[in-house]
Amino acid sequence: MVNKVENEDLVHFLLSCNRYDTIRKSLMDNIISKYSDFDSLNAVTKLFLYKSIDAFICKKLGYFIYEAFMLRNESIDTGIVN
Repeated sequence: MVNKVENEDLVHFLLSCNRYDTIRKSLMDNIISKYSDFDSLNAVTKLFLYKSIDAFICKKLGYFIYEAFMLRNESIDTGIVN
């Protein structure tokens, strides 16, 4: 079986990288609590909303990015980098 290599771009980072599933779930739960149909949107629309000026989304997304970089740094520090 061949493993599919994904591009590590913004879309991958924000929407699908397995490394960040736990913190992404928290981000999604928070956004869905305010915008109930968010989960049903396609990736392009989600990215568009992430670029919005909505303070709620900006704050939640900023926290996700902070947590993701902290997790990434821990992985680098302990030598567990994919």
